[in-house]
This record gives sequence, structure tokens and C-alpha cells, in this order.
Amino acid sequence: MLDIQPVLELTSALATDLQQEFYPHLARVLEVLMCRPLARRDAQVIQWTLRCLGHLLKTLWRAVLPHLAELYTQLQQLFSTTRPDFIRHLGAETVAFLLRKAPDKAAFLDHILQSRAPDTDPQALAKLFFEAINTVRSEERRVGKECRS
Repeated sequence: MLDIQPVLELTSALATDLQQEFYPHLARVLEVLMCRPLARRDAQVIQWTLRCLGHLLKTLWRAVLPHLAELYTQLQQLFSTTRPDFIRHLGAETVAFLLRKAPDKAAFLDHILQSRAPDTDPQALAKLFFEAINTVRSEERRVGKECRS
């Protein structure tokens, strides 16, 4: 399974180099990342996969913003109680980054709460909300107020 690391690094590099041109392929890449590598019980593979996922979202966040609801639908399986705790918590940190960047935080928050699956871990969602408002100094109050309204 060590052959997956170069593929994940190449995927991250392509996203960095291509930026907007990579975005149309993001949904398929996320589908593959969510199903195959994260289903394995190999800590290194999971770490590489989550690093790749975080890099993709950090690189493409501007292109993703208009499609946050669709993206969250793909990512919400990270919060499933069938996943190990560390995947749910790292997933929460990843989605919190997107929530902080969302132009309409209240609408994105509503979507997160409305689309909750029966196996969604409430602690993972609590972590997501905590990470979204736990930012640097004055940012914390601003993001918290936007999320409450």
C-alpha cells in the first residue's frame, strides 16, 4: 500500500499547479479518497490521505465556496460513527476551515445541521463548530457572531 503515497502527493501537486483547472475533477478525487484509502486500517495511509484532502481544500477553497453544500455532502461521511475518532476529529478541523471561509456561514451551518445522517457523531460536529469559532483573537468573536446569526 506504500504506492499510494506518491499518488496522493502527485494529486496535491496537480491541484497546486492547476488550481481552477483542477476543480472540475475535485468531486471524483474526493469520492476516491473517501472510499478507498480512508477505509483501510493503515495509520500511514489515513494520515497521507487526510493530508492530501486538507491540501486540496486549502488550495481550492476559493473555487469550492460557491459549492459548499455539495462538498459537505461528500465530506460528511468523515463524521460517521463507523470511522475512528481521529478521522472524525481531523475531518472536523478540515470542514471548520471551510466554515470559517464561507461567505454565508449561517446557511452553511444550516446545511450541516439539516443534512445530518443518522450515524453522524455529534461530538465530531461539536468539534467542527468549536474549531470554526476557535480562531485567532478578534477573529473568534466575529466568526462566532456570524455563526450564531
